Amino acid sequence: MRLGLGRLLLIWAAPGLVAGKAVNLTLVSFGDGPRYAGTLAYFRENAAALGFTSTLLWNRTHVERDPFFRANLTHLVELEAHRPYCAGFKALMLWRALQHAGEGDSVVWADATRHFDYAAHPVSPMVARRAVERLNGDALGFVTRCRTPRDAPSLAHALEASPALGALFPDINANRAPEINTATVILRNTRDNRALVAAFLASFADIATARAVCRASAQDQALWSLLAARRGRGPLNVCSCARALAGFEARNGKADKYHKNFLAVVERLATGKYAAAGSCVEEAAPRRLRATAERDGNATSTRDDDYTFNVSAPVYTTLTGRLRRLKRDRKPLRVKVNSHTGAGKTHFIHKHNASFRGCTLLDFDDFDGANRSSALLLAFDTCTVLLGSAHLDKHAALEDVAYIFVVPPLAGVRHNVAKRESGVGKHKARWSNETYIRKKREETLGKVFKNGRQRFPVFDSFEGGVRFCADAYNGTPPPRRLSRRRRTTLPRPGWRV
Repeated sequence: MRLGLGRLLLIWAAPGLVAGKAVNLTLVSFGDGPRYAGTLAYFRENAAALGFTSTLLWNRTHVERDPFFRANLTHLVELEAHRPYCAGFKALMLWRALQHAGEGDSVVWADATRHFDYAAHPVSPMVARRAVERLNGDALGFVTRCRTPRDAPSLAHALEASPALGALFPDINANRAPEINTATVILRNTRDNRALVAAFLASFADIATARAVCRASAQDQALWSLLAARRGRGPLNVCSCARALAGFEARNGKADKYHKNFLAVVERLATGKYAAAGSCVEEAAPRRLRATAERDGNATSTRDDDYTFNVSAPVYTTLTGRLRRLKRDRKPLRVKVNSHTGAGKTHFIHKHNASFRGCTLLDFDDFDGANRSSALLLAFDTCTVLLGSAHLDKHAALEDVAYIFVVPPLAGVRHNVAKRESGVGKHKARWSNETYIRKKREETLGKVFKNGRQRFPVFDSFEGGVRFCADAYNGTPPPRRLSRRRRTTLPRPGWRV
């Protein structure tokens, strides 16, 4: 099937199965000139071995002969700076790939970087397919930091170079929104992702928006990050502070971190070494706690025993849908946060004076009686969050209440235990007992994950969980549909974000 001059090349590879349906996997990449020809040749020759069923590999000629480019994007030739078409080819090619993918199939973007010699690394059979199946969701891009989301670069520097781009997104705080590195992007072909990519492409089709994007230091990356932040979505973390991994070194030394190396990223994903941005705190435990772990012979237990989560997983999509429904129905935000002993609930409430993101914070322990459950929230007509027991009560399915779990990383649990050892109170013996708290933590995780399946949304901090709910509830409505015709309809020329 022809897309301008370029073709969606179908290749043979054993498709995976999800719910009895064969899942196809498309590899998408762009190369401009001989410096990138080697990477495109590698992708072309090894796509099937990596697990892909089709490829879309373009150069400038393919892009400029695409009908949509000729009708709507020719201004990018004049505006381009640093990257061809200000990297608008990425939006166009992702859209084309989603057009020709089946519902629920996955599309993988991989930068044709000149800094890595992929051919020097042995091919791990089906590693891309294993990564996508392990992910079981989307990856809008990646960061490598292992402490908190603030460690990922924010968008502030990109908008300093292009204030006009920031003006187009007045609802986004550039100092808090992370910059998503888009060297590798994994998207399932869903309605939400098609709308996201359509907005991405439509931004380049609008001359004023394209000019603002081209002036930004990160160009397509800045725009993609802003569009993701508007939808309450962010990057994944490949869980390491290292600038390079053995076998994945860049030709230019360590200037390009390995999260820009497609093979390194899919190998990390395939082995489960990823999390939502800021969740890999186990690799950045405070020195005192790390020394204690080494002294006790538990230096590796934090990493081995901890868990990861992905906010693109279906349970978070379902949660977001419920929160948006409450907003549409003009009902208050009510959230029940299930946690465990030693998770830091009381500290969180006191730290924020019982109010966070416009929500009243209630302590489950302050209530008694048979109605001590999430049903308590129904008595409140304003945003209210009830924090407490992880035991699922008979009201766990209340339609007007959102349910989440909070399970801090093991490093955080150890920190809480260390603080409580100096405290007083009738429960001190249990609350400062790490063995007891870890047992309760494991019981809570057992409710979240069962038989290898995630049943409920979980976050690694109370701030992160409540912030996710508040942002999803208060976020802008999903973009309007571009057309009532079939889903492959392209955005109209000049359609504004």
